[in-house]
Amino acid sequence: MLPSLGPDALKAFGPLFRIAALLAAPVSFPIARIIVQRMDLDELKRRDYLLRVTNVDVPYEIYMAAVVLYGIVTAVLGLVLLKLLHHPLALAPIALPASMILYPQVVQRARIKEIEENLPDALRQMVEELRAGSSVFEVVKSVAESNYGALSEEFSIVVREMDMGKTFEEAMLDMAERVDSEILRRAIRLTVRISISGGTLADVLEAVENDIREVRRIELERQAVTTMPCLTMGMGGVICAIPVGVALGAVMGLGAKSGGATTMGALLPMYQLLSRYMVIYPATVGFLSGIAIGIIRYGDPREGLKFAFGISTASAMAYLGLVTVFPSLLAQVGGGP
Repeated sequence: MLPSLGPDALKAFGPLFRIAALLAAPVSFPIARIIVQRMDLDELKRRDYLLRVTNVDVPYEIYMAAVVLYGIVTAVLGLVLLKLLHHPLALAPIALPASMILYPQVVQRARIKEIEENLPDALRQMVEELRAGSSVFEVVKSVAESNYGALSEEFSIVVREMDMGKTFEEAMLDMAERVDSEILRRAIRLTVRISISGGTLADVLEAVENDIREVRRIELERQAVTTMPCLTMGMGGVICAIPVGVALGAVMGLGAKSGGATTMGALLPMYQLLSRYMVIYPATVGFLSGIAIGIIRYGDPREGLKFAFGISTASAMAYLGLVTVFPSLLAQVGGGP
């Protein structure tokens, strides 16, 4: 399995995407105006917040306009290079707009994971402080000042909103809207519902904490059960490159040895052209293996994207290495033709 980076490590790439978006801003501004006109204001605010917490920190319409512009430019550039080089790797420039689309989502998912992992401990702290006689505001502020990573950042926003006059329930519901976490949303709605109906907040938070810990326990059990199938899928996504690479490499090597004296040698240019495009096969199988890992392990194909690109790249590199090395090795066996 690929290592999972935390949100802080991933956010280090944010300034690079911000620079890319700002460089395109003077040209992409008309596209940005169209995006703003077509988006709901609340949705636009959520998207702006997403870019802010992922350290890109540019308006969403400017960012997406840059993605559209880079997408058009790199698609044209890739097609031109493909026609000149006759190799699928000529389409590599398209990776820039693709990575700009995926980056905020990847960072947000890592951030949500960190929030969900820290939530039970934060709730336990709130229960203990409430039962010790602290006010709700003091408890929320204490969590905001604690070391819960992204969760403390969210509670800092809750503190600011309560300072501005919002009730605890209103500020917490706003946090549920900001953070796209089903576990956090469920916990907050349950807390607010029982709190409004007159229940003791400490008892409610304790019940929510126990519920979240049980959900987390079930998730950990599922991960333990699915580890071996996921490893098998990942290895299969890379290993699929070996038979194809060895077969084509061997054919090209034998063709190079015989020169034009045999049918295989005469067809060598066709094999060489085929070898360039066959990289699509192992890359596609590797990508689909990563998506399958997301389905098996998390029940969500989008979670597989963080595995798909790595496995796809490894599979493509293994294939390219084989079709490069095998012909030269076989051509030298026996001293050449």
